[in-house]
Amino acid sequence: MGNSMRMRRVPADELQRGVPLLEEAFSATRNNEVFASEIRSGILCSLGEEWRTVNLLLTGEEFPAAGPAALPVLGGVHVGSFATPVDMMVWLDADGVHIAHEYLASIEFDAMFDLHRKKLGAVGDAAAEIEDDLRRRLQNLQHFYGLADAGHQAVVKRVYSG
Repeated sequence: MGNSMRMRRVPADELQRGVPLLEEAFSATRNNEVFASEIRSGILCSLGEEWRTVNLLLTGEEFPAAGPAALPVLGGVHVGSFATPVDMMVWLDADGVHIAHEYLASIEFDAMFDLHRKKLGAVGDAAAEIEDDLRRRLQNLQHFYGLADAGHQAVVKRVYSG
């Protein structure tokens, strides 16, 4: 099992309450009913184990340098580490959310997919399946950031190892 990523929309000042409370909210999503409810309501966005692939779709790089394209997946300030160096929490403030949303709203899936097809491994028999999965994940990410931006919210991201 690889690393996975979840993101939550939170009030812009939520970090002031502390990382333990942010972590508690993520821990609650390990319950299937809570997870499903938060996904449906748009509070939670799960990129699962495909977060690196989504990042590659957006940036063309696994770990991109700074810039609007880097914000939706990995962008923000590291605010917490947990059991392993990979287990981490990242905070993207409301201004960063706005920039990320503007970037996501400006891109066309087909153009990004064609541009990064080879890096994404979308060749041969698996290409259509990869394309469909990434299209759905990008739509979910665009919707999630749209809600966060409209609410002037921050986004907290949690990466889990194994």
